[in-house]
Amino acid sequence: KFMRAASQTLEYAVALGPSDAQLYRNIGVVYRATGNVPAAIDAYKISLLLQPDLGETYFNLGNALPSRTWEELAKREVIFRHALRMGVPMAGYNLANHLNNAGRVDESFTVLRAAVAHEPQSERLYN
Repeated sequence: KFMRAASQTLEYAVALGPSDAQLYRNIGVVYRATGNVPAAIDAYKISLLLQPDLGETYFNLGNALPSRTWEELAKREVIFRHALRMGVPMAGYNLANHLNNAGRVDESFTVLRAAVAHEPQSERLYN
């Protein structure tokens, strides 16, 4: 119920300010949380078109993209690497998991160590 209200509020806000990248990112988060992943991906892409320096949006997009094929996996890897370069340490954690699942264990450890070195106080990196 809360997410539906949040979605409606954000959709109204986007209608009033269609050039606000943060609104599109936020509505993408709500869409993904409610299971509307295609709409979330579209919202993240619009957000990045409007403001391509939003590392968190790349991170969210990487999390929302499917990973059923090698092409999809490669796309997620590129996006997580980009988010990591933009200063989103959790992208390193997700990238490390992604690499580990792809059997690239050594590279996974390297990425995870770098993420921890960048933000050693982040408890999320250790869970």
